[in-house]
Parts: sequence; C-alpha cells; structure tokens
Amino acid sequence: MRIRILVLVSFLACFSASILKGQNLNNALRQGNNAYKERYYGDAIAHYKDALKVDSSSVKAKFALADAYYQKKQDSLAMNYYQDMLQDSLSRSQKAEVLHNIGNLQMRAKDYKKAFETYKQSLILNPNDDDTRYNLVLAQKLMPKDKKQPQQQNQQNQQDQNKQKKKQQDKKKEPKKQEPPKNNQEKPKQDKQKQQDKSQKDQKELNKKQLEQLLDSYKANDEKTRQKMQKVQTYLKNKDKQKAKKKW
Repeated sequence: MRIRILVLVSFLACFSASILKGQNLNNALRQGNNAYKERYYGDAIAHYKDALKVDSSSVKAKFALADAYYQKKQDSLAMNYYQDMLQDSLSRSQKAEVLHNIGNLQMRAKDYKKAFETYKQSLILNPNDDDTRYNLVLAQKLMPKDKKQPQQQNQQNQQDQNKQKKKQQDKKKEPKKQEPPKNNQEKPKQDKQKQQDKSQKDQKELNKKQLEQLLDSYKANDEKTRQKMQKVQTYLKNKDKQKAKKKW
C-alpha cells in the first residue's frame, strides 16, 4: 500500500514539474514574442534564451531566437541556430521555412549562388511558397555570369590580333599625301603675322582711348562727389550747432 502511495506521489510530482516547465516555457516565449513585435530584438533574444534554458530542445524557441538575431543583423549567430535546427526532427514545412531564412542570410552576404541552391531546396519541400519562388528568381538574376572558357577566350584574342594586323597592313598600303611646297606655306604665315600685329596695334589705341575716357569720367564724378561731401559736412556742422543749443 505504501509503495503504491509513493509511486502516485512521484507521478504527481513529475506531472506538476512538467506543467510548471511548460508554463515557464510559454511565459518566456510570450514575453519574447511581445518584445519582438515591438522591435525590441535585444529583449526578445533574452526571453528566448530563457525559454531554451527551460527546454533546450524547443523548436519554437530556437526558431524565434534565430529570427531575432536575423532582425538584429547578427547574421553569424542567426545562421548557427538555423543550421543547428536542420539537425532536429522538423516537419517539411518547418524545414522549408528554415531553409528560406538561410537563403535570405546568404542573399544578404551576396552569395547568390548558394542562396539559389538553398531556395531550391526550400521549394522542393514546399512548392506553394510564392515568397521563396520570388527569391529564387531574384537570386538567379543576381548570380554572376559564367566566364568564357579559356579556349574560347584564346580564340577571341587571336581574332582581335588578326584584325589589328590587317588594319596595320591596310594603312601601309594607303598612298602618301603630297605636301604643298614650303614657299606656299610661308606666305600665309607672314600675312597672318601682319594681321596679328595690326590687330594688336588697334587694340592698344582703343585701350588708350577707353582709358582716357574713363579718367575724364572719374574726374567729373570725383568733382561731383567732392561737392556733395562739402554739403554733407556743412549740414552736419549746422546740425551739431543746433543740438548744442538745445542742450543748454
């Protein structure tokens, strides 16, 4: 009888501990999700870690923690958790989501070839995911194009060299143009020099006239300015006298 009672008490204790563990796990996940929605990713990470302390095998806690690291742009930590989850027993849809996020990290790292392969694996598991399909096409477009094979490149270089040689040969075959006699060249040069000398002389005379006009204008303006200043000084003197009278 006592043995049965002890077994029952042990069962109830384990059951209670399991319920408490589940409650603590759910509370930590709920707090983490609330912080995640408010974009407090640091707080969310702390809560998800608490959840994993309660249950280190929790798929929800691992996935949520990896997502929080992803949003905080701590890509290496996010990648570690995502890749670790692939070792767990996941459903096809869960594994497809993990691969989708791994592909996103690879896209962010500009490793488009790996991202393309990862998205392809994700679509095999979940062919109806339009987001993954879109990302797959995008990764394919961003993938660097394959370089030409060495043999093709050598052929192209050889063709370019042949074209260059042909151009040089054709240029050598062209008849040389005859140059006009030197006497015919010297005469236009002399005429041109005379024109330049005359133009400079005219320019000097013009500048001299302009300068004289400018000086005359300055003198006239200077005389007007001097007369105005005298008037102003006379006005100020009279004004000062008036003020002095008022002060008495």
